[in-house]
Amino acid sequence: MSTLVLASAPGAVAAAEPNTKPSLFQRLIEARARDALRRIHAFLAVQSDRRLRDLGYTAADIEVIRQGRSLWPSR
Repeated sequence: MSTLVLASAPGAVAAAEPNTKPSLFQRLIEARARDALRRIHAFLAVQSDRRLRDLGYTAADIEVIRQGRSLWPSR
C-alpha cells in the first residue's frame, strides 16, 4: 500500500486566488499541516544538539530551532 503526500504551504491556494475563500477541504488540510508542523517542532525542540547534527541540521539550523523559528535542515 502506498501513500501519496502532497506538500504545499498553508494558504498557498488562497494566496494564489486572493478573492476566493479557501474551501472546507483546503482549510482542513491547512489545519492538519499546522498541527504536523507543531508536532515536528516539539520533537526537534527536545532533541540534543548532537542528535540534531546527526539528523543533518547545521549549527545555524540548531540555533534557529532553539529560537523556535524553523523546522527544516538547510541542505
